[in-house]
Amino acid sequence: MIAEINSKISKSGSNISDRQEDKLTGDIFGALRYLPYDLGLEKILSKRSVVFGKRIDDFEFCINQTELDVYDEYIEFWPRDKEAELDVLIHTKYLEIGIEVKYLSGLSSDDEDGITFENSNNQIIREMRSLLRRCDSSKKAVLIFIAMEPECREIATRIAKDKKLSAEIEFSYLSWETILESINSITTNDPFYKVILKDMCDLLSKKNFNRFTDFSVEEIVNDVLYFSF
Repeated sequence: MIAEINSKISKSGSNISDRQEDKLTGDIFGALRYLPYDLGLEKILSKRSVVFGKRIDDFEFCINQTELDVYDEYIEFWPRDKEAELDVLIHTKYLEIGIEVKYLSGLSSDDEDGITFENSNNQIIREMRSLLRRCDSSKKAVLIFIAMEPECREIATRIAKDKKLSAEIEFSYLSWETILESINSITTNDPFYKVILKDMCDLLSKKNFNRFTDFSVEEIVNDVLYFSF
């Protein structure tokens, strides 16, 4: 719904196969708007792994200074500026949180090693510059890269290692698998919220974002037998 409202999907849906990334972004982050911040988005963002910059220790404090009981007005989908388009932008009083989502595609552009932060054409770097332009002296910038494991971690750590990033930004990654686990762990007694959480879990599970956790060996292990050498 969010992707179609923002013209990422045509009225006829003829381009939906090419816009799966945008549809998934809208489905998940659009649904999160229907949950209280501390029940949904907070649980997910707190699981991010920082690969560059000092982790913002007062991250939750910064966000909680904004009235987020109903925070739709603080979330923007696919905002554009002169050189980049973030998938999600979350405005708070002290933070600008940009989110770049990947699902079935890679980064749209890259460049050779040795290019500076100011001159890089790498998609993530352009988005960092875009975020920093939105921040005044009272705000901190956070960019979170979301993709499947292990691609998510590999791309984020490579960029942090190879690119000359700005010390003014925190660069983190978050896998779809972690997001699904986070949503699965949320408990609530509100029947309306339960429906939203279940729908998100069902969708992410259908996308095969479940991690392997364990397997049962009860039927194949005989605890009275042993090996002797």
